[in-house]
Amino acid sequence: MDAAFYEATQQAMLRDLEIVNDELRTAKEQSDRANQVQADFFAVMSLELRTPLNGIITSLSLSKDTASQKEKDHLLNVADTSAEHLMSVINYLLDFSKLEAGELKLHRRRLSVKCIKLLFKCLRLNCQKRIFTNLAITLRVHGFL
Repeated sequence: MDAAFYEATQQAMLRDLEIVNDELRTAKEQSDRANQVQADFFAVMSLELRTPLNGIITSLSLSKDTASQKEKDHLLNVADTSAEHLMSVINYLLDFSKLEAGELKLHRRRLSVKCIKLLFKCLRLNCQKRIFTNLAITLRVHGFL
């Protein structure tokens, strides 16, 4: 009877170990996927940050060596546009970190039809790039459009 009990206990322990190993394997796969998503996100963000920064640096550097006021104005306009783009990317990152921390506050606002179309266009593009997943949007329309 001791041998049968020992055998049954050993079999139960093996089943438990197999279950734990399966759970660990699943957790590792999920962790690997999360790490890949994070790596992809940082790769995209580094490009999004570098592009306007390069536009700013290059435009300002070229404007120093340009005698033409028209060309300088053009280069300063490029630097200004790049700076605005860089600021929007930084704001996006800050909003994203607030969202991750559960601190992003959303406010109800009345939106024009044009604004709603633009919002859905942006969301569609971002979903195609797989930036947003499992995103649900509720749109309430009061009155007539």
